[in-house]
Amino acid sequence: MALKILCAFKTEEIFDFVKSALHNFECELIKSTSESLALFLAQKNFPCLIISENELHGGSGLNLLGEVKAQADLASIPFVFLMPRPDSTCADLPKTDLPPGAELIMWYPIETHEFLKAISKFLQEKDDPRDPETPE
Repeated sequence: MALKILCAFKTEEIFDFVKSALHNFECELIKSTSESLALFLAQKNFPCLIISENELHGGSGLNLLGEVKAQADLASIPFVFLMPRPDSTCADLPKTDLPPGAELIMWYPIETHEFLKAISKFLQEKDDPRDPETPE
């Protein structure tokens, strides 16, 4: 069974990097460019990992993180930020402090081996704790 990884990126280049970096893994990348769609897809697919940048259509990665961690059935999903190097577009995200609920922040561009080393501990199959009757 393929690992499901939710990728919430407004920046196509970052998504392409993640796709390329994970090409040797048996995984299904679930793509979203908006906060609301990413939350819906997390609820529907229960991924083993969520990777997001902060800038999303209709919201932010910080808001998405808060929404995910506020839902008991999703709170255990590891959440990682992978974003363009700091500039004015991510002024609301701390440059050094990890937002509560996030496992780590990585800055793009990043070397593929560094990225894989950082997320490898999250690439494990997880049992979906939800009732199998959970509506989609």
